[in-house]
Amino acid sequence: MKHTIRRTTPLGAHLMRQVAVEAPADPRTIRRVLRGEPVSPMAHDRVLRALRARGLAHLVPQASCAESSGTRLAGGDQ
Repeated sequence: MKHTIRRTTPLGAHLMRQVAVEAPADPRTIRRVLRGEPVSPMAHDRVLRALRARGLAHLVPQASCAESSGTRLAGGDQ
């Protein structure tokens, strides 16, 4: 019997845990951010900052960034 793994995010499990430690945030929160689902602005900013540090900010849907409290994807002074 062949096992298949269904990925729910574009990140692998190892990278997801690394981002969760850097954020600090629960992996479920990171999945929600990556799907564009609502999370608290503070959690969104922490996750986005951790993803940006790894060059993965492009994985976050633009609509969810606009709902965040002033977080910008491109450059910024943060």
